Amino acid sequence: MEERSGTRGGGSRPSGGFVVGRVAGAPVVVDAWWPFGALALAAVYVPTATRVAHPLDGLAAVSLPTGAVVALMTVAFVVLLLGSVALHEVAHALVARGHGHAVRSVTLTAWGGRTTYDPRGTTPRSHLLTALAGPAVNVALALALGGLAAALGTTATTAGGFVVVQVFLAGAGANGVVAVVNLVPALPYDGGAALEAVVWRLTRDRATATRVAAASGYGIAVAIVAVLVAWWLLARSSPPPPVLVWGLVLAVLVWHGAGRAAASAVPAARVATLDPAKLVRPVTVVAPDATIDDALSTLLADGVRAVVVPDALGRPIAWADGAALAERREGHVLEVATALAPAAPVDASLTGLDLFDAVRAVADAPVIVAVRHGRVVGLIVVAEVVAALRAPSRRTPRSDRPQDN
Repeated sequence: MEERSGTRGGGSRPSGGFVVGRVAGAPVVVDAWWPFGALALAAVYVPTATRVAHPLDGLAAVSLPTGAVVALMTVAFVVLLLGSVALHEVAHALVARGHGHAVRSVTLTAWGGRTTYDPRGTTPRSHLLTALAGPAVNVALALALGGLAAALGTTATTAGGFVVVQVFLAGAGANGVVAVVNLVPALPYDGGAALEAVVWRLTRDRATATRVAAASGYGIAVAIVAVLVAWWLLARSSPPPPVLVWGLVLAVLVWHGAGRAAASAVPAARVATLDPAKLVRPVTVVAPDATIDDALSTLLADGVRAVVVPDALGRPIAWADGAALAERREGHVLEVATALAPAAPVDASLTGLDLFDAVRAVADAPVIVAVRHGRVVGLIVVAEVVAALRAPSRRTPRSDRPQDN
């Protein structure tokens, strides 16, 4: 699960991969590396399938060789597990959509999946429920498959029935593992997002919540390595190769995810505090044929430091700074004005993430016109927005207002 701001409409196709369907208004994309993940799962399960298939003699009556049984079991397991991962991501998407978020994409990758959605309007409650939806599906699938295996196990009298039971048991165990791993309280795992939501609700400060979830990730990564080292020291032998490899892989992934989360906390906090009162330069509008002297008089009367010049249809086409006009003193405003790049105006009442998205959508223009109720009220200099986002870090003030959830 991943929040991602943006100006694209819900359902925009992300780059890379193949679109195989739609859910919650968004494309379901199979990443180009997804087949390698399927092959890796098959390689992991083949030894188990082989151990189950070899002792079975009941299938000889239908002339089904052991290799074919292993292949069928492996394919069934891979399809079952990858289907479970897909349902995990679909659950994220549906709950996010149910809370009013535009879902951007549902992507199935070699390592699992990723659901991206627009975070505007997110509350601690919606963040928590969206995060837990995926693992909840895996828990339900683990219980359902385990229950089916138990029910069939008491009645299965053929080798074929025994094989089905074993596949269901493997699917139940795999879903349990997926649920447990995803509930690790470290970003970007679902458990980390849940921890972030709880801390956000308690502190009313999302940046602090993100930092706490990131710190938890660092601690868990260190703890995993410490357990592996303690195992080696106390048992006087290294852990089994699969445990060692997967433990180290998980530690690296958790550490990397914690680093990304920590790095995103400060920019996210700065975006949330973007204030048009600090970024919009007040202007006044003068006629296209206005003289510099007229413009200077208007600037003085209105108490602003820049003017905007519209065309015959009222569309802003140029702007001029008061200092530049004062240096010239004579002539017409358009002789010293700077042309405005064609770009949609930005609503001067927008704040935080909405203001950031609106500016980013037209960021190719160095200066953007700000309007309020259709009237030009100011200019936004993109370089000043960038500077505000790169300003030295400050602690986000805690709100005394109750958090809406």
